[in-house]
Amino acid sequence: MFTIKFKQLLTIVFIIFLIIFSFKNSHAKTKRTEKLEDICWIFKKHPTWKNSAYKTSRHWKIPVNILMATIYQESRFRSHIKSKTSSAYGFAQATNVTWADYKKSQKIAHASRENFHHSIDFIGWYFNKTTKLRKISRYNTQQLYLYYQLGLYHRRVPTSAKKTANKVAAIAKRYQRQLKHC
Repeated sequence: MFTIKFKQLLTIVFIIFLIIFSFKNSHAKTKRTEKLEDICWIFKKHPTWKNSAYKTSRHWKIPVNILMATIYQESRFRSHIKSKTSSAYGFAQATNVTWADYKKSQKIAHASRENFHHSIDFIGWYFNKTTKLRKISRYNTQQLYLYYQLGLYHRRVPTSAKKTANKVAAIAKRYQRQLKHC
């Protein structure tokens, strides 16, 4: 007859618990990602974000879908995320130097990278600056994002940056289609 000792039983129960927990956790992450790819869901869950996105779009003349796709790529809409390789932080992943430039030029001393309204306004400001300096269309998601990711004065564009810019453009197109039905 097979007998299980108490320690063996605990080990088995613990392993089963880990399997169930990891399955639930991975499922939750998948659901969160799917929801973040739905701009209607985002705006329903965060109505103040919707107001900020449209206000920024009107002020800087940058489409809402491009602004939101940029935040999706930069932080997945998480306010406290930090870069491992630079001073980038917050929803917009703005670096210390560029954020300071934004605060100074807009006369907003109290602006916070953890604040959605300030972050999306920062992206609008940066894209507006990009369109003027680089003479590119306000609707060219790929070019706007490349300059956002690499800086206004980059010379060479790595293949990985092009791939990321294409992903942002795809998210922006998805958001644009969805916005018609919100």
